[in-house]
Amino acid sequence: MKVQAQEESDRIVAAGHNQLQAQRQQIVAELRSDLGRSSVDLAEKIIGESLADDVKRAGSIDRFLNELDSLSADSASGK
Repeated sequence: MKVQAQEESDRIVAAGHNQLQAQRQQIVAELRSDLGRSSVDLAEKIIGESLADDVKRAGSIDRFLNELDSLSADSASGK
């Protein structure tokens, strides 16, 4: 009975971990999207032009966020 309880506990903990990981990924995606929109809005205000081309906007946002990710990774690895 103790082994069975431990297995159930392990299963619940693993399920909780998986749920937290999924929520984290969702939140990161939402934050990246919000940051991208804010960046484009700010860039439009700075340059005084609309960045209406969705393809260019998405490319710029992705490039900017990838650069941020690489800077974060370098900082985390001590570079």
